[in-house]
Amino acid sequence: MNYDRTLQIIGHVFFLILLLMGAVFFRERLLNFDSAFYSFSMLYYDDFYIAHDRYISYATQWIPLLALKLGCSLKTFLVLYSISLILLHYVIYNILVYGFKNTAAGIFLALSLVLAMRYKFYAGIAEVTASIGLLALFIGWVTKEKDQFPSLKKWQDSLIALLLIGILTTGHPAIAMPLLYFAVKSLFV
Repeated sequence: MNYDRTLQIIGHVFFLILLLMGAVFFRERLLNFDSAFYSFSMLYYDDFYIAHDRYISYATQWIPLLALKLGCSLKTFLVLYSISLILLHYVIYNILVYGFKNTAAGIFLALSLVLAMRYKFYAGIAEVTASIGLLALFIGWVTKEKDQFPSLKKWQDSLIALLLIGILTTGHPAIAMPLLYFAVKSLFV
């Protein structure tokens, strides 16, 4: 078994464990502080709740809201909301590893989440944590092999990177420094 394949398996196992933990500890993740207010607001208004104009929250709220509109129970709503951010990261991980063929960026995402989850696992809807996934997507794009998408012209590649930067601005402002570092590095290296 090659090194990349081993890292990919470790990544899948990590996300499956994280999903299991998110489902088991949904009360601890969503019934405190901001998470409780977001959950209450979504239930009360039966709609998205986007605080502080951090539109990245749409990505984590559509699954539980869809289930809510289909008549799910409170427990199902909370479990889905708890795991929705983890599912988003898992989708990004698969895009990085299989779409961009950039296993290193996928492992960067997993390791970043390990570090972030030490303090943020019980803040189930943190925009900082959601922004990490999008930052990993940007890093995966700018660090992919140059011949990964041979049909893309340089300006199209740059346009996609700028689009990812634009999407990242909908997340938490704390992500600006690592984003700036990789954006400058990708432009001048």
